[in-house]
Amino acid sequence: QDYVSSMGTATTLLRSIVNDTLDHAKLRAGKMQVCREATRLADLLLECKAMFRAQLESKGLAMDHHIDPEVSGPVLLDPLRVRQMLNNLLSNAIKFTEAGKIQVTVLPTELKGKPGILVEVRDTGVGVPVDKQAALFEPFCQADESISRHHGGTGLGLPIVKEFAAVM
Repeated sequence: QDYVSSMGTATTLLRSIVNDTLDHAKLRAGKMQVCREATRLADLLLECKAMFRAQLESKGLAMDHHIDPEVSGPVLLDPLRVRQMLNNLLSNAIKFTEAGKIQVTVLPTELKGKPGILVEVRDTGVGVPVDKQAALFEPFCQADESISRHHGGTGLGLPIVKEFAAVM
């Protein structure tokens, strides 16, 4: 049963890499479409947590979340894109955290005078030096190539999160 679960997770992650690559191309071409619908962020977080359950358990990591009551009900967003953003953020947090926990916090915020949502993912992982943080949001860039070779990844996850956030 563990093998089947691992195969399912691997399949989902492979599909995620392919989707990230295609979405990166769509974003660069200005062809990304956003489909907003009333969605509960708690539901999206629980789906993502379920997808990563085997990885969390195999590493002994805990994952908790807190959603501010102001944004705990249905909010207007693109659930497919937000799920993809959450998956990219959580994948990185799990990938680079060997022990401890991952905390996801969702808060209301204001962006350019309009209501918005802030999603913060914190982990007890290795961290990223301040001088390398901005580069993580550039396509195909990673903070430390030796670490990324060990953990894998395309270097598209965080740039896609940044670009989706800008589009939404």
